[in-house]
Amino acid sequence: MSKRRGEKMPLVDHVREFRNRLIKSVIAIVSMAIVGWVFYQQIVRLLTLPFCDIGTSSEPTTNQCGALYVNGILGPFNLQVKISLLTGVLLSAPVWIYQVWAFITPALHRKEKRTAVFFALIATPLFLTGSTLAYLILPNAVSILLGFTPDNLDNLVRFDEYLDFVLRLILIFGLAFI
Repeated sequence: MSKRRGEKMPLVDHVREFRNRLIKSVIAIVSMAIVGWVFYQQIVRLLTLPFCDIGTSSEPTTNQCGALYVNGILGPFNLQVKISLLTGVLLSAPVWIYQVWAFITPALHRKEKRTAVFFALIATPLFLTGSTLAYLILPNAVSILLGFTPDNLDNLVRFDEYLDFVLRLILIFGLAFI
């Protein structure tokens, strides 16, 4: 990184700084992924709570909830790795976002920095509000979507598909609020 404002760095120094910031980000993500691995059961419980809140019935004709399942021999392991990595990315977000910001900031002018900080201060609570709303309406969304299941059929939902649906819904709602 340059010592004085306005001083230009050679390309090799930029690459070196990028590598160092990338390594710090990866270490943070892996550290938090280990936390996700340790708390895997609790995270799965938290993710399935909206699905399970819509309830099930013992009669096949009124069972609109369906059942979550994991498929295949490697399915449970792959699911744990996926959830752990997603947890790592989410929990380490302050670290890697700072690393991205610190790498880009020297190239920005003062006005651009102020605009970016203002946007971040406004966008963060809006994104979190949208994401929270998505999580709160998730049971209703799942119930409505599973309501299209014909009466004579049961619905088996793969957990990784459900996880993708939850993540997309939360991301879309979060971005829509920005």
